Amino acid sequence: MKEILLTLTISICLSTGLAAQHHSHDENDDYIRSLKIAHITEKLQLTPAESEKFWPIYNEYRNKSHERRHTYHKLRESQAVSDAAANEMIDEILKLDASRTADKKIFYTKLRQVISPMKIIKLSKAEHEFKKEILKRIRQNSDKNG
Repeated sequence: MKEILLTLTISICLSTGLAAQHHSHDENDDYIRSLKIAHITEKLQLTPAESEKFWPIYNEYRNKSHERRHTYHKLRESQAVSDAAANEMIDEILKLDASRTADKKIFYTKLRQVISPMKIIKLSKAEHEFKKEILKRIRQNSDKNG
């Protein structure tokens, strides 16, 4: 029942929120972020005490991941003009990959202190389900509008 209610809530919010063209990009980001928080909190069944400790850890990890992806995309878009430059780009990519692994290890270590291992495992699934639902709603809205 909770799952149906959550899906219905996300569907209604997305259909009204994302369809509104007068919203700024930042407003839509904030809106989707709040839906994601609700979704993950529900799927992991976080208590208020767990939520209070979980979200700062989660947000810190996501911010680092976002910065790393941004750097990776900039590297991918740049053109190597020599073998030496290409080798430097490869080294940077390897550093980013190592950083991702190190950050994920720290993330899991911190999470183990605030939520159960079962909830940590559920987190990945909850994120994937949310992304899938968002993409589905965006496609549905673009089909209606275009």
